Amino acid sequence: MWMRHLDADRQALESLLAEPEATRRWRDVGELEVVATTLLGRLRAGRAARLELLPVGRLRERVDGALRSDRVEYLDRDDVPERVRASVAGTLHRLNRVLASYWRFSDVLLEPARRAGRPVRMLELASGAGALAVVVARRARAEGLEVEVVGSDVSPGHVARAAARWAGEPVRFEVIDALDLAHLPAGAFDVVWCAQCVHHFSPGALAALIAGATRVAPGGLLVIDGRRSGRTLAAITASGLLGAAMAGRAAWPMLHDAVVSGLKFYADAELELLARVAAPGARVVVRPLRPGFVILDVRC
Repeated sequence: MWMRHLDADRQALESLLAEPEATRRWRDVGELEVVATTLLGRLRAGRAARLELLPVGRLRERVDGALRSDRVEYLDRDDVPERVRASVAGTLHRLNRVLASYWRFSDVLLEPARRAGRPVRMLELASGAGALAVVVARRARAEGLEVEVVGSDVSPGHVARAAARWAGEPVRFEVIDALDLAHLPAGAFDVVWCAQCVHHFSPGALAALIAGATRVAPGGLLVIDGRRSGRTLAAITASGLLGAAMAGRAAWPMLHDAVVSGLKFYADAELELLARVAAPGARVVVRPLRPGFVILDVRC
């Protein structure tokens, strides 16, 4: 049944991409956000209409709709004490180490540097605790790749803690808003990436992120996030329980954010649509990263 759901997504996506509005050049970010949000709504409606025609399709779509959420995670709430957000971010870091997520992610993120055969400048958006940027830099050095890595986050607290924790590593950290890269010149980096974070952004905001990142790094944007599926939701809930056991007083925020993340993941077709709208003419590839993740690869 899940494969039929993916087929319905693909059919709805191809129908939308055949329309001029989906790939026309937008005038400004405000227009992009409106267009992206509208088209994503139409994609979901088109998928639902196709599933209505399939056995048990209506039930499958209703279940998927029920397993969506717009709740704000503790990590994104300004009313949550900084110590709680720091605890959740730190627990997520430890969980990624236990699950070897950094190793799998870094292998994907170094693909552009391996292909380039020259020095490569890389920017991570929403780097949080900063560990992934460090792992990428360490692996690049071990493989003899010339890579400059910059980690960034909108939170000055995250950036300060990352800079202090990873002092002496071949990475620098800066305060950068992933949704406002206008101060960076075009081509400032060769590759931009973000991992485990795009579900935090609304469809319009994610489209704006993609547009800004592909301007700053025409060579490529790599996104890694959870892949929307029932299995992923079950797995991330289990991971959330493990993380809650590791989080001490921040157990509930950790479990809450894990479950809400699983409810907010984008479907493969949704990521592709937003990328094609945000970067008309770009090469867009969406592929799985097992177990439970998806890669969005955008190259202009």
